[in-house]
Amino acid sequence: PTKGKFEIALPISQHEVLIEIYNIQSQLISSKNYFVLNGKVQLNLANFPNGLYFTKVNLEEPKLLKILKH
Repeated sequence: PTKGKFEIALPISQHEVLIEIYNIQSQLISSKNYFVLNGKVQLNLANFPNGLYFTKVNLEEPKLLKILKH
């Protein structure tokens, strides 16, 4: 759970990664390239309403994460 800001640790070293954020209705609400610093990416959902989100991290094998914002 998060109030807005959180980090995602990546298992491989990349300089940049495409991350897509979907709402509970599977609608794409954000698609952005994020810079990777020290194996981590920082995201901020502060401007999104409270609820459940799905985050797709586009690596060689895409990873799907559930994020609960409260």
